[in-house]
Amino acid sequence: MKFIDQLNAQPVAIQEAIAPAVIGLQASAFAEWEIITAGLRYDISSRAAFKAEWSKFTNELDAETDANIYRLAIHYIF
Repeated sequence: MKFIDQLNAQPVAIQEAIAPAVIGLQASAFAEWEIITAGLRYDISSRAAFKAEWSKFTNELDAETDANIYRLAIHYIF
């Protein structure tokens, strides 16, 4: 979570009063992700294809949940 370091620098009484609001406001946005995806497809034949894809998931509030996903696939029609 962001702003935890700034919150921890405050006196304990202020931390206890403000912490639920800071956490609650950020928690509502945790489901909001920015996703960038790029992919390639190469047709090996009329019945088969090779696919590669990269996706980057970014959470603006919690950088620890950011992720890169790589996918490789071969599609075959029979």
